[in-house]
Amino acid sequence: MISRFLFLSVLIFMASISLHAQNSCLGVVTDSVSKMGWESKNYSNYKITYSYEEAVEYCSKLTICEKKWRIPTLKELQSLLDVDHIPTINPHLFPYAVADLYWSSTYPKESQLFSYGLSFGSGRATSDHEGGRFYIRCITKETL
Repeated sequence: MISRFLFLSVLIFMASISLHAQNSCLGVVTDSVSKMGWESKNYSNYKITYSYEEAVEYCSKLTICEKKWRIPTLKELQSLLDVDHIPTINPHLFPYAVADLYWSSTYPKESQLFSYGLSFGSGRATSDHEGGRFYIRCITKETL
């Protein structure tokens, strides 16, 4: 039941996706509506997976554009979905995306030991134990 709900919420949310554009700050893609900045991975770091704890630490220590970075919520990750591509993310804005699971900071109501991840392979959300290893794409809400 939860996965059906999440899939439907992804479809509903996809209707409100805004266009994204490269930012003048190297290594960042900015959502033109929300003004959120997304980390744009490069060849040297796009295939690294992290436990949840490692992902939190990675984002908190990120220094791109001297902004504060964090793990995105599931809803924020879903805003990147582009089902016309595999991985299900814009390949022009995120050329080093992997068609696999990415961490979100959203927890299922029934457990604080698990966190949701979003698969850019299927476009679906799933929960996994925080000891698992997913990819990460950090976000900043600070004006870029």
